[in-house]
Amino acid sequence: MQLKPEPAVGDYTYIVKTRLSYNIEELTSILDEVEPLIGPENQLCVTCRPGVSNPLTDGIGRLKPNLKEKDYSEISPIFKNTIFEKILTDLDITWGRARIMRLVPNHCMTIHPDMGWRYHVALRTNPNSFIFFKDALKSYHIPVDGYVYKMDATKWHTAFNSGKRNRFHFVIADGECFDEYRPY
Repeated sequence: MQLKPEPAVGDYTYIVKTRLSYNIEELTSILDEVEPLIGPENQLCVTCRPGVSNPLTDGIGRLKPNLKEKDYSEISPIFKNTIFEKILTDLDITWGRARIMRLVPNHCMTIHPDMGWRYHVALRTNPNSFIFFKDALKSYHIPVDGYVYKMDATKWHTAFNSGKRNRFHFVIADGECFDEYRPY
């Protein structure tokens, strides 16, 4: 399946809504089951490297030096045969790290560029959670609508949650991104 993005949302092209759509109730049902497993790092790995001892934490945080996104080529056992695996296979890309990411209320991530595209599915959010792009001076809210959104994460960006509830996104890295390590 070829990913054919729809026109850019708003007046900029940093995030586009794709035609891939999934049952949000099925996604949030699994989120409810795995949420207690999310640790203080606020991430849970859906993909991992082959043979690792703890697949649910294998790819949290920044990509480690000497590793590549495409090294995260296996589905973590608890996500096999779920809608999360279906999303990965439907994307028709070589995926990298795929994580459920929690952004707690009143929190902002460090502004940064990533090494390639990211695909987002909002699982649970609030109207006061945004992704901000420094160069565009624009922020964007991804709604909980079951759609996959393609984001140019090579642009300087951050995410912030100024709401009162946790925000959860399923975030997938393109495994064919740049190979250099960026320490920022």
